[in-house]
Amino acid sequence: MAGFYRHIMALSEYLGIDKNYFHSIVFFPGDAEFKTEMPENVIKSGLSEYIKRFDREILSEEDIEQINMKLSKIKPF
Repeated sequence: MAGFYRHIMALSEYLGIDKNYFHSIVFFPGDAEFKTEMPENVIKSGLSEYIKRFDREILSEEDIEQINMKLSKIKPF
């Protein structure tokens, strides 16, 4: 999971947002079958329901607009 931590740290630094505001989610669509027990944040169905559980507002509308502006400047690979 160290790779996911690096993604969160990069976003935190780029966006100027505390890393604790991020939640790592790994989603496998389709017919994925896990051969071992997965952590709670690794899911293959119910993505919307999982996200909706995080209902505490931590960012203002202005914060979200600024984040969207910063993210829109990133060029895809």
